[in-house]
Amino acid sequence: MDRILSRIKFAYSYIINSIGFYPTLISLFFFGLALLMLFLESHGLSKQFQDDLPFMIITDEATARLILSSITTGIISLTVFSFTMVMLVLNQASANFTPRVIPGLISHKSNQRVLGLYLGTLIYTLVIMVNIHAEYYSIPLPGFSIFLSMCFTILCLSFFVYFIHSISQSIQIESILEGIYHVTTQRLNKEIKNDKGHLVPNVFTTHKDWYPVLSPETGYLQSLDQERILEICCEYDVVLYFDHPLGNFVVQGVPFARVNKSLEDIEGFVKKLFSHTDFFREERPSVNYLFGFKHITESAVKALSPGINDPGTAIKAIDYLTALFSLRMNLTDDKILYDEKELPVFDSNMKALANYIISA
Repeated sequence: MDRILSRIKFAYSYIINSIGFYPTLISLFFFGLALLMLFLESHGLSKQFQDDLPFMIITDEATARLILSSITTGIISLTVFSFTMVMLVLNQASANFTPRVIPGLISHKSNQRVLGLYLGTLIYTLVIMVNIHAEYYSIPLPGFSIFLSMCFTILCLSFFVYFIHSISQSIQIESILEGIYHVTTQRLNKEIKNDKGHLVPNVFTTHKDWYPVLSPETGYLQSLDQERILEICCEYDVVLYFDHPLGNFVVQGVPFARVNKSLEDIEGFVKKLFSHTDFFREERPSVNYLFGFKHITESAVKALSPGINDPGTAIKAIDYLTALFSLRMNLTDDKILYDEKELPVFDSNMKALANYIISA
């Protein structure tokens, strides 16, 4: 059960960072709204509005079909054009800055909501269109639902202007660096808040003589379910030390961690341990602040390349790195996690992280 909960946590983290997260939710909402409107139409909703607000209700079938078909065609064209712009922006960002900034641009919630509005309006319009003159209606046309479709279309056109402005701002290097800086700062502040500032116990001074733990998988070990791993360490009564920081590439059959004593069921321990770990290729500063330093550094190096030749961007990157390193000084080098008895059972080797950042 714990393994399933960990998988759900990792899947949730992956889904909310996907470009299709908000569009899917909004599309489902519009689909449910269309079904609700059809239900209300079958109970005389349009007839009530026709008596009070006749200008809102369309009563001619040919006009209704023309309007809905025009809306459908227009929204499809608008959606294709918007997605094309997103792909062009991502391609330009990858060529001019660094490919590592693409996941951050994709995860912009505002652009996802705009695309979701387009898809939701399209789905709503299609559902209403196929139900014109349906046999189970007691009224000739779902006039008020068609009027809502027109309102959603006007709203899409308004948000299209906002989308153009947003996408033109997000491609600027100043916005990209500022976004990476803020995400990295938030992650660092979270680490500082959770940092207890404990000194490294003497038990870790002999970690090089501990028993190695071989990796059963190959990939980038990005995140851990810390609560579950603490429980596993308490279950086996071991102290766990990671030789490499999170975000590093681990190879199957190569040691990646050490335990302070020999385990008879080492395979079971490793299997449980890796059931609460997550592997993915994307470098997200929201998960590991190290990636924020890396992205800003790569952007500065790219700006100083002969093809770009933009020293101003490099200076801004150095300014952001200065602020981040100043904030990083508030975090202890070694991160220790403790069980309920305040006994150290896990060290994530944050000192190695700090050395990696400095050398980068």
